Amino acid sequence: MTDGSLWRHADFMKLWAGQTVSELGSVVTRTAVPLVALLVLGAGPREMALLVVAGSLAVLLVGFFAGAWVDRLRRRPLLIGADAIRAVLLFSVPVAYMAGVLRLEQLYVVVFLEGCLGALFDAAYPAYVPSLIGVDRVVEGNSKLATSSSLAEIGGPGLGGGLVQLIGAPFAILVDAVSFVVSAVSLVLIRSPEPRRPPRSTPVPIRREILEGLELVRRHPVLVPLTLRSVIAHVAGSFYGVLYTLYLVQDLKLSPFLLGVVISA
Repeated sequence: MTDGSLWRHADFMKLWAGQTVSELGSVVTRTAVPLVALLVLGAGPREMALLVVAGSLAVLLVGFFAGAWVDRLRRRPLLIGADAIRAVLLFSVPVAYMAGVLRLEQLYVVVFLEGCLGALFDAAYPAYVPSLIGVDRVVEGNSKLATSSSLAEIGGPGLGGGLVQLIGAPFAILVDAVSFVVSAVSLVLIRSPEPRRPPRSTPVPIRREILEGLELVRRHPVLVPLTLRSVIAHVAGSFYGVLYTLYLVQDLKLSPFLLGVVISA
């Protein structure tokens, strides 16, 4: 296949456009949520740590069964539902702020539920792409999608910091809420039918599938060190995630925009 093949694939272009916007919005929120806690709600190290725990706990809990559950369902309705619910969750933050009732507890719940839905989305998304474009073009498709993700990681924090400084942290989160709406609409507009899940010859309880997956990881010579590396990196990254916003904003007195620029760099 030539590089131009997916440029002529209308449904993939819808998916790509929606995910590009969504990735950018998510990075903006990743910058804005800690600033809502810190600048608007007066959070300290303990409260910032609870925000990180809420997001990490969501991925841990849902990650155990997400793959096995997604394997039983059609992927596109799940992706659309996850985007729509995440948009509502994030809209609730600026709405609560305008009503004068925004609290840290709401942020914890929003971060946790958004993380749960994100884990489901991330499990269903890689399985949906091959059914849309074909296995022979997965490398090309993933390359384009990864490019959007990389660009969002570079530009998103600076944009997020700039929006926080310009319109305030709660309203910067609106960008991500709108981006999830765009992503959901792009998925709705896809016309290619998703293949039905093949019937299972012998029904296997989801609990058994999860245990079989964990056992496979435990016995695999490559997956074991990769898993350990991921756990260690996540724990260390969580410590860093708690401290860096506090340090840059409170100790170094950086503005939200400069904070975003530092994260982008």
